[in-house]
Amino acid sequence: KSPKRKKANNSTNATTVGANATDVETNATTTPDETNVTEAEETPAEVVVDEVEVEEPPKMKARRRVHRTLLDVKISGLPMEPLTETQIESSIRVLGDLRKKDDAKRAQEAAKSNLEAYIYSMRAKLDDESIQEVTDEEQRTTLKDLLMDKEDWLYMDGADASTEEFKKTHNELQTQGDAMEFRAAELMRRPETIKKARAFIEKAKVEIETWAEKKPWLNATHTTELLEGIIQFESWLDEKEEAQNKLSKTETPSLESTEIKITQRPLEAKFKKLKNKPKPKPPKVETNTTDTNATDANATDANATTVGGQEDRAASAGEAADGEGVVEEDAENIAEDVDAATNNDVKDEL
Repeated sequence: KSPKRKKANNSTNATTVGANATDVETNATTTPDETNVTEAEETPAEVVVDEVEVEEPPKMKARRRVHRTLLDVKISGLPMEPLTETQIESSIRVLGDLRKKDDAKRAQEAAKSNLEAYIYSMRAKLDDESIQEVTDEEQRTTLKDLLMDKEDWLYMDGADASTEEFKKTHNELQTQGDAMEFRAAELMRRPETIKKARAFIEKAKVEIETWAEKKPWLNATHTTELLEGIIQFESWLDEKEEAQNKLSKTETPSLESTEIKITQRPLEAKFKKLKNKPKPKPPKVETNTTDTNATDANATDANATTVGGQEDRAASAGEAADGEGVVEEDAENIAEDVDAATNNDVKDEL
């Protein structure tokens, strides 16, 4: 039975192979257009499926649960008693003593820090050109050695020194250092101050000489005093500058810029005051009141006399008109003449 089944299977396979070969030939002879038509016919139609909205499940909110547990509190029965007045005063004294100790410690640390800072800064300044110009090698070496000794003392024996000791040591070093810095500063300030002082002297002398002509209302005594003071200031400045030029740069200066400014300031103030004094206004002419009143009285008498004369003349004219039969026109003409004469008399009186 087994061999027969194998043969049948072989024949079936052969038939299938032949059919496949036939299909290949058929496909080879078929044109591309025909192939596309065939594929389009064989492609199944698209299936349209309706979309159905699916509702999302509701979100659950997390809830916090508070668990409370009762505590069992027990009172010891030993309440704190209030402090007495003596205890309060004692506490205040203790706090006051602690505060004083803290303040003293801070002051000590500040004094120590200031001394240390000055040692470092002054040692660096000794190398500046301005300090070297007003000091010699011996002066700089002496101060450097002193700074080194005080620095060693600061970190060794004087580490726990008092505030007063730190300040005393600081003042000793600063006395020598400030003298050098002062000479260096004066070497820069003094020539400029002298230059300004001499410019003021020349300007003031020239202007004061012109005041007699341009400002005759100024008091001659005040002008003379100012000029004398400026001349004395110039002589003093010449003497001081000559003495200073004889000293070396490493010595203490005999003329300071501050001294020059203090001496010059009062002269400048007086000079500006006289220079800015305005010309006085001319006095007002006052009229004599007695003469004016007398003139007014004379004018009043003249008017009264004139009025009386007019009345007399008018009466005479009336009588003449009645007696001689003068017409009214002539009377009016006479009255006008009288008025004209009266006005002329008044003008003559005035």
